[in-house]
Amino acid sequence: MAVWQYDVVVIPKDAVKAFFHSVPRSIRTEEFDLYEWWTNSKAPNVEELSSLFPRAAAWSESIKAWGGSDDEHRIELHYGDGRLLMVRIRLDLRETVVDMLQAVVRWAKLHDYLFWSESQSVLEPTIEDVVKDIKASRAFSFVCDPIAFLEKVEKEGGQ
Repeated sequence: MAVWQYDVVVIPKDAVKAFFHSVPRSIRTEEFDLYEWWTNSKAPNVEELSSLFPRAAAWSESIKAWGGSDDEHRIELHYGDGRLLMVRIRLDLRETVVDMLQAVVRWAKLHDYLFWSESQSVLEPTIEDVVKDIKASRAFSFVCDPIAFLEKVEKEGGQ
């Protein structure tokens, strides 16, 4: 992932409720990685994604992708052992994200999905929630002021 990219993982709301009995505000990475979110949920419809975004090349045969190249806006479905493991949305914050953001939020609402972000926040599919999380992201910080971002990373010891 490039430093200017904002990523969210798409997870079915019913799977989150089954694991936590409600929708938490955040999920620690350690907890998130314990559960296979798509095991008991229907995978996103490939034809529907193709109607929203152009099909894109992926760096692995186990990934189906829509949108741009690896460092642009895109949606990826990651498979392993013949089953869906992860759905990722990647936004290139160097570019305008409005159209892509509106499309993925509509799509997520339609299918009752949630977003899980790098901040470990669980986000409802609303423009307001996602924009708030984007503004708190490392990618947004980098795009707004690359020099200040790099100085901060250097001061923090590269984290």
